Parts: sequence; C-alpha cells; structure tokens
Amino acid sequence: MTRTALSVRAGGLVRAAQALPTAKSADTLYEMIAAGAATLRPGVVTTLQLVDGDGVRLAAIAPSQASVSELDTDHARRVLNAASPLLIRGKRAGEGSYYGLLLADTEGALGVLGLSLPPGTTVLPGIERQLLDMYATQASLALRHSVLAATVERQTATLEVAKGELVEAAKVLTLGHLVSGVVHEVNNLLGTVTLRMERMLEAPPDAETAHQLRALEGHCREIGDVIGDLRCFSTGGGIGRTLVDLTALLERILRLRQTQLRGGDIRIERAYPSGGPSALGDPGQIGRALLALVLEAEHALLTVPGGGTLRVSTRREERDGVAWAVAVLEDDGPHIPDHLLARIFEPFVVRDGQSGRGPSVGLAAAHAIVDTHGGRLTVANRPDRGVTYKVELPAG
Repeated sequence: MTRTALSVRAGGLVRAAQALPTAKSADTLYEMIAAGAATLRPGVVTTLQLVDGDGVRLAAIAPSQASVSELDTDHARRVLNAASPLLIRGKRAGEGSYYGLLLADTEGALGVLGLSLPPGTTVLPGIERQLLDMYATQASLALRHSVLAATVERQTATLEVAKGELVEAAKVLTLGHLVSGVVHEVNNLLGTVTLRMERMLEAPPDAETAHQLRALEGHCREIGDVIGDLRCFSTGGGIGRTLVDLTALLERILRLRQTQLRGGDIRIERAYPSGGPSALGDPGQIGRALLALVLEAEHALLTVPGGGTLRVSTRREERDGVAWAVAVLEDDGPHIPDHLLARIFEPFVVRDGQSGRGPSVGLAAAHAIVDTHGGRLTVANRPDRGVTYKVELPAG
C-alpha cells in the first residue's frame, strides 16, 4: 500500500471515528462502527459482536451483504477471553487471517471488533494496528455512551410511570377518605329511613302499602350491605387479626364490581367448597389485596374483544402439617410478557405496550399485604392464554 493510499484510508478511518457520536440509534451506531473499520483496507469484512451474557452476539457486519461464519464467532470469543488485540492466521490454503480488537472501558468488556482479512494477508503493518487501536477506543466510548443513553431513557420512562402511579395513588387515597365520610353520612340517613319504615309497618293503612313498605325495606337492606362492603374497604386496617372467610370476602368484592364486570361482558365462574376456608388476618387488608387482583384481571379482560371469563375459587390446602387458606383467580386475557413476569411485584416498571399487563402499584401492595400476613402471592401465565393469581394465607 502506498503512503498516499494509506493516508487517504487513515483519514477515512479518523472521520468515521469522529462521526460515531452522531448516531441516532444503537443499531445505526453498530452499523457505523463496522462500516468505518472496513474502510481501512479493501476486501476486509468487519463484524461487531457485542457481549451477551457469557458469549457474544452479532450486532453488525460490513459490507452488509457479507456472510458470517461460526469461525468468526469463535475468534471473537478468543479475543474476549484474551482481553487484548489478537491476530489469528488462517490454517488452510486460501483462508484469510482474522484480527480482533476488544472493545472495552473501565466498566468492562463491551464487544469485539473483528476484521476478516483477505487471503494472503498474514500480518497488519504497525501503523494500521495503531489506527485500529485508536478507532477501537472511540468505538468503545460511543458504545458506552449508547448504553448510558438507553439507561437514562429507560429510567426517564420509569420515572414518568412512577409519577403517574403516585398521582393515581394519591387520588385513590383522597377518594378513600371521601368515600369513608360519605358512607358514614349515608349510613346514618339509611338508618333513619329504615327506622321510620319499621314504625309504619307496625300499623300500615292497608295491605298494598304494607307490601310496598316491605319491598322498600328489602331494598334498604341491600343498600346497607353495599355500604357495609364499602366501609370494609375504606377503613385503614389496624383492627387486629381475626378469622376471614375468603369465599365471603371474594363474593363481597365481586358484588361491588358487578356493574363494571357486566358492562365489560366479563363472565364469572365460581368454584367454592361447602365450608369456605378461613384465613387468619386483617379483613380490610386482605380485602384490599383481593380487590387489587380482581381489578388487574378486570382491566386485562376489558381489552379482549367480546369480553372474557374470570374464574375464582377457594380451597384449603395442607403442606408439611401446615394449613393454608387459598384463593385463586384466573382470567383468559393476554399473557404478561416474560421479561416483566420476574419483576411483577415491582411497583414502578414500564408495562408492555401491546398487552398492557405487567407490574403495578396494586400488585405490589397486594404482595406486601399477603407477605405481612405470612402468606404468599404468586402470579403465572396460563399455558394457553391468561394469567393465574394465587393467594395463600395461614388458615385459621
């Protein structure tokens, strides 16, 4: 190679290195790194392989129409293990050599930039190696910057989700205080109405009036039941632990949500034992945990055209001499993405944009409540479709 030709290609490599920080995306950066290194010598095929767990994965190749062999990947692993530039000569006639450079910084290895040299090339001149070392340093800085930028973007998105979740949580808390006060006032008024009807029923003017008053009295009892349910879920807890009938508690929650469930064409299937299992705990807190699970399933099923089915069941289980009260909720909505399932109880994680399912403040709160009671809450995708929530609490 003449000095002029080397000077031109060296200039091209320098310009390629200077352009790396301008990449608009990670994929574009990968392509620019590979393409820039390919300008140093005609006939060179360059690959960028990034660290992926204990191995490497191909991120870019230049020219783009070139193919990559398993040998290139093996060579990249050798460079990664050597932690330094490595020249690997071809063993067979007509086989080119491979020169690999480690891309790394103070945080650790990022990847390997590999040059598959044309047949007959056994060494690289010192000046070319120096240029490639310089280029590898710039590429490493650009890669780390890309990683940090992606991390900042993810954290910003997570903070936005957290902000929204906290705002909603504040609204719910305020609404809870409001509901508690309204429930108290309505309960007092309902008590007055019920008392007057009872007095009128002691001496009704005629049979028809007595019939109407008894019907109204029945409606007042239904209103009283709903108010009792609201009071149960609006109290702050702290009343100590007692026996909680999980079946009755689930039915109370479903009754509160029946309007929304019917409006979303969500069908309910029940499987309860004759004597519902009782857990030892705080009824208000356990109720809030179960309500959070019902709401998660409800929101998922509302995304399904034509609605879906929510299956609820309770049972008593014994393991290793310990009795557990178990409540299971199953829906046939979309799955929770696998990459979010392991983080399902982290409150401020960005949910999947397609299914809309994943971690939430509600699930985190439910998990904390169950854990405080010495129980276990698990969430799993069903084999075909939907999600299963399982609550296990110490039985009373």
